[in-house]
Amino acid sequence: MENRTSHKFTITTPMKIFIAIELLLYLLFIGMDITFSDFDFSPNNIFYKISSIRIFSASMLKYYAILLCFAFSLYRYIKTIEKPKGFLTIAMGFTIVSDYFLLLNPEQMIPGLFTFIIAQSVYLYIINGGILQKTVSAIGLRIAAAIGIYQFLKFFDIIYYAYSTEMRLTILLGIMYAISFLANIIRHIIFLCQTTKAARNGTSCQTPKCMFTFPVLFLIGLILFVLCDINVLICNLHKFVNIYPNDYVTLYYISSVLMWGFYLPSQVIIVLSA
Repeated sequence: MENRTSHKFTITTPMKIFIAIELLLYLLFIGMDITFSDFDFSPNNIFYKISSIRIFSASMLKYYAILLCFAFSLYRYIKTIEKPKGFLTIAMGFTIVSDYFLLLNPEQMIPGLFTFIIAQSVYLYIINGGILQKTVSAIGLRIAAAIGIYQFLKFFDIIYYAYSTEMRLTILLGIMYAISFLANIIRHIIFLCQTTKAARNGTSCQTPKCMFTFPVLFLIGLILFVLCDINVLICNLHKFVNIYPNDYVTLYYISSVLMWGFYLPSQVIIVLSA
């Protein structure tokens, strides 16, 4: 089996431009998030002046950054016509749809979560080396597990405020997304451990090879993605659990900054891993 971790990572000129633009957008919207979390709305504040223009608001800058991730992934695929880059572009396509709903239309959580689940399913297909049957079987098990966990939480009345059909579906999709995400990380770590062990022993690994050119880089991206989602959970915890406002407000604002502090780097690294 080919050891894809042996590929040399080279930073090309287009990659440098991509990273530079992403870094600029990152510094701008992080500055805005920190400014507004401190309630500094002074008209003289540079971040306030920029964000007062709607197309340069923090939310729009974040979305531009994700659109750029998709555009750069598409550029790399068109240039090389490599299968992994093509599937990664598809995953990024679903990601920009997800972020459109969750970032620009946060009241529309259901389509945002659903398209994120599809993106995670595409990642699973890449991790599984393009084996469709294995991927479909894993997705079926994840759906069954999500329904089982949801019924368990519902039976013991652990879920709060899940009285509407929309809220129940949101919770179910959230569970499915969490299972898909964590299972992808575990599956990818197992792949890396097996291929590393085979390389050390000088033997052939029976595990289907991951289609990511730089699988370790992809794992780093997933870990940053998890850190983002932990902060997303903290920011939305008040919707499902009774929390004292005085104890929660500081944690809320810290997490509101950190979630995109982790999210954009994760997407940039994932794009570069193919």
